[in-house]
Amino acid sequence: MNTSVQTEEVREYVQLELKDSLVEGNIYLFEMYLSLADKWHISINKLGVYFSNELIQINNTKVIPVLPDIISSDFYSNKIEWDLFSGDYIAHGGEKYVVIGNFNKDKNVQIKVVDSGPTIDNYVYYFIDNVSLKLNTNLSEGITLNNINFKTGSAELLTSSNIELDKIVTVLDYEHHDKVY
Repeated sequence: MNTSVQTEEVREYVQLELKDSLVEGNIYLFEMYLSLADKWHISINKLGVYFSNELIQINNTKVIPVLPDIISSDFYSNKIEWDLFSGDYIAHGGEKYVVIGNFNKDKNVQIKVVDSGPTIDNYVYYFIDNVSLKLNTNLSEGITLNNINFKTGSAELLTSSNIELDKIVTVLDYEHHDKVY
C-alpha cells in the first residue's frame, strides 16, 4: 500500500471482497499486520479501513472521498517485524468489501521520521499481511474505542470522536443492554 503526503495526494488502496456479507448490528473485529518497507524513512498516522456494500471504482490515485470506519492514529514504523492494526466495526448490513488505505487529505496526516535517509516526495509504502475479519462474540472483553479526542485543555469532545462514540449507541440499540458498566 503506497501513500504520499504533501505531494499531489497520491494514494494506493487495497480492496478485498468478503466471503459473506456482514450482518446488521453484528460487531466484527478487523485485524491486519503492517510493516514499513525497508527503503522508506518516514511513517504516517491516520491509516484506515472502509467497509462498503459495493465495489469501489478506484480509477485514479487520489484520495477516495469516504469516511473510514476504522482509523488509527498510530504511526506504523516497524521495518523488522509486523505491527498489529485492529479495530471493532459495527455492521450496517450488506457490506461485502473492505478498502484499506489513507483516506485523509495531506493536511490531516502527520509524518514521523523513522530513520535517516532520503524521503521520496514524502511517499510511504507499507506491506500488509494476515488481514482478518471475525465476529466479535465475546463482548465481555469490551469494544475498543479509538480516537476519542478532546479540545486541548478542555473536557469538550471533538466532532471527530463521534464515529467511535456511535459504536456505543449502536451496541446499546442492538443488544438492548439494561446496564452500562
